[in-house]
Amino acid sequence: MHQLFVTYPLLRPQPARVRLESLSSADYQRLVTACNAVIASDDYYEVRAWAVLAIALGCVTRTKEIRLLGIDGLDVSSWILHLIHMKGERTYGSPRSVPVALEWRAILCRYIALRADPRSVVAVLLLRYAAA
Repeated sequence: MHQLFVTYPLLRPQPARVRLESLSSADYQRLVTACNAVIASDDYYEVRAWAVLAIALGCVTRTKEIRLLGIDGLDVSSWILHLIHMKGERTYGSPRSVPVALEWRAILCRYIALRADPRSVVAVLLLRYAAA
């Protein structure tokens, strides 16, 4: 062991990391309730933020999977999310498909509707610049 530290002087044992607690059921329900309040919104950016949260919590995805996910990765007829880019994709990872939880589907539908209508994004930008 001593020879290891002599050869690699910057190598030191790291203390164990303490994991955070899981999200409680009450907190999860509060997020679902807050998300349902946003469904009627025409603010594209607010709906998009909630849609990202919906994918993270409703599909149990990693941040890399969300970042590299395309809109064609979501099959709304069967509510299956097809993840192509995942952790370890060049070594041990393989593409996977995950179902979308029922309580998050409405915000995803709203996001797709706002994303499909380019006028809504332009209207939001005009309102933001008009208020400034």
